[in-house]
Amino acid sequence: MSDSPPRPPRVAVAAAFERAHHAITCAVAAAGPGAHRLDYAAEELGGVLTTRSLTVVCRVDEDVHVEADTAQLLLLRAALTFGLEGSTVRRAVLLLASSPDDEPVVCGWSVSDGWLQPKAPAEIRLVKVPGRPGALPTAYAAPAFSEPAVLRPAEAAKVADAATADVARTGNG
Repeated sequence: MSDSPPRPPRVAVAAAFERAHHAITCAVAAAGPGAHRLDYAAEELGGVLTTRSLTVVCRVDEDVHVEADTAQLLLLRAALTFGLEGSTVRRAVLLLASSPDDEPVVCGWSVSDGWLQPKAPAEIRLVKVPGRPGALPTAYAAPAFSEPAVLRPAEAAKVADAATADVARTGNG
């Protein structure tokens, strides 16, 4: 017998994986041109703290160009996936730090109910991020992002259950 939490359904993880991609894309797009850093921190149900960081550089000329380390991006997306799915994470936060005019500014979101919930500047100043000593720089209100057209985990599970029941009932599969 294991003390680990039960594994979430595959369909819920797949939906959260797509939501994580959309969330990272929204955060980078909101940041605009320049160098930025995304920091993710989550407390898992067992008390383990998970942190991931991603540095991105955005340039805009005739097109938009985003430079980022692929391994960092994949690690952030994987960690954020489980935060968005929610069954193994107690609480999580995603911060976006930028340095316009060499004066760092930050905004952030709590990760709850399957999506990013904007945090107020006063809440951001209270967040402690491993690897970032001292107080956070100037905070501003995080933008709210529209949720993607990807089913939430509970909805995805209902769809999967209905499809499985339909296949069992009709014998089509």
